[in-house]
Amino acid sequence: MKKKRWFHLLIVIGIYFGLLLLLQISESRAADSPLKAPTEITNLGSAVWYSIVTLTTVGYGDFVPRSFIGKVIGAFFAICSTFLVAFLIGIVLSLLRGRLLPIIRLFLSRKKRWYIFENHNSRADLLGKNLLEEHLGCVVIYAGSDTHGFFSLEASVKSVISTELGVEEILRYSLDKSKCTVFFLDDDSFDNYQRGSDLLEEGVTACCMTEYEPDHYPPSLILYDPYVSSARTYWNRYPANLSGETIVLIGSGKYAEAILEQALTVNVFGPGQQLKYLAYGDYGEFRRNHPYLSQICRTVSINAAGAQNGQFRKADSAPHTDEQLVVDFASANAAESEDGLFQKMDSASYANAASADMISAPSTNDLLFFMDTPWNEDWEALMSADRIILCSEDEGDNLEAFNKIHRYMPISAPIYARISQGFDQVIPFGAPEMLFTSENVLRKKLDRWGMMLNNIYLRSQNLDSPKWEELNAFLRRSNIASADHLFTKVRILLGGEADSFLTKEVYASAYEAWRTEWPEKKDLFRWIEHERWVRFYVMNNWQFNEVRDDAKRRHNMIRPFDCLSESEQAKDDYAWEMLGEIAKNI
Repeated sequence: MKKKRWFHLLIVIGIYFGLLLLLQISESRAADSPLKAPTEITNLGSAVWYSIVTLTTVGYGDFVPRSFIGKVIGAFFAICSTFLVAFLIGIVLSLLRGRLLPIIRLFLSRKKRWYIFENHNSRADLLGKNLLEEHLGCVVIYAGSDTHGFFSLEASVKSVISTELGVEEILRYSLDKSKCTVFFLDDDSFDNYQRGSDLLEEGVTACCMTEYEPDHYPPSLILYDPYVSSARTYWNRYPANLSGETIVLIGSGKYAEAILEQALTVNVFGPGQQLKYLAYGDYGEFRRNHPYLSQICRTVSINAAGAQNGQFRKADSAPHTDEQLVVDFASANAAESEDGLFQKMDSASYANAASADMISAPSTNDLLFFMDTPWNEDWEALMSADRIILCSEDEGDNLEAFNKIHRYMPISAPIYARISQGFDQVIPFGAPEMLFTSENVLRKKLDRWGMMLNNIYLRSQNLDSPKWEELNAFLRRSNIASADHLFTKVRILLGGEADSFLTKEVYASAYEAWRTEWPEKKDLFRWIEHERWVRFYVMNNWQFNEVRDDAKRRHNMIRPFDCLSESEQAKDDYAWEMLGEIAKNI
């Protein structure tokens, strides 16, 4: 690109000097002609002076072309002068707007908190607007851009700076880099992480939209996964029914997998719970990444091959009901193990588990069906669903599925769709304006709760470490998963009456309810937290072993609640005590 610009510049310079040479030659010949009045443009220097005076619209009149060619060239210079002035004005304004004025404004706001976006795109627009609403007095800065996005010029004067400067150049004008947060929200997940990591040396906080997670990283590096955020937001706003329900997921991909994984870890209510999940789509990657699913819920794959093997029987005529699906879970799990979809425990671990009466089996009645058949073949299954979630990667696929359901099926269950805008009979989730908010991206509240849970645990065990910044990525996620379940705990204690917008009073009421019910329901509360903890670990492919080995992902606590000692059962009481801490500090 730079070579091309230089080539164009050389062409312009060549044409300019060519015209000057032609002007000088034509005027020199006119001076020798007795028919022409004398002219003073007889050398290259006077031709250059004449062109400058003409192009800058000064027009002293001390040089005047006399030849026809000279007048044509003079007219050309006069016309070009108009474009040259406009060009020069544009350059000056561009410099003022893109560099000089932003530098002045950066200098004037150098004491404020800065939120810097490495690239100006629609995600940056949404998050920038939310940051200004949530954090009064901050400044939003778009690097490498001279546009104002959603902001009007009047609105951007005090709070938004768009500049052609790069991030490193912008940071030079900050008095306190610890008050600067830089966002990397491009499509390249790993590149966002790399650029954010490299910038930490500047002493700033870097927030990267990425799925990549190193084993250890400093608290000043915030990793934002939009898929996990979408799932967390969905289940917080639309929690599962405590009495059980049938949940149908239509569509596959990263959003669908995140929703299913979050559901299995956050929807833990008690030993008698029965949630039925029917997942339509390609969940092969999900199952390969979670080979021990059958240890936390009864898992069955429904497909044509399964039907031939006798794992289930479908009624001869469609549509059919769930009662017409006769499933043999034992044979289904065996078949899945033979196919390599669900790994078996190694022989030594299995022997240890068996000897301790800990053969891995689900502790609840939750059912997970992987439906490898087209979703619109199972009319009665859809009609008996308590909710339908359209969670394909492509919004168009979700709209198409809704259109088919709405047009052809008498569905009464609420339909949730991952689409940008909702309309009658469909509830949207996962839209960019829902995901790119200050709370979702920066996760200050969620991380603060995770830190509080870790601190309460350390106090309960009389330990001084590890502190939050010393935890590896997995243990941080473990604390965050416990924080995710707090809303579920509140609903259990308050009878499912709480909504997702919890206040200090709601947490205080839930904490008092826990203290009141603790003597009678102590074992239930402990079972719930242990089951939640086991599900999280098993979903991350930890297994039981008599001796804990973190490197091999083996833990001696991954076993039925009844097999734990009294002290082991009481180990996670802090997760319920957290309700009181939040009520004090919210």
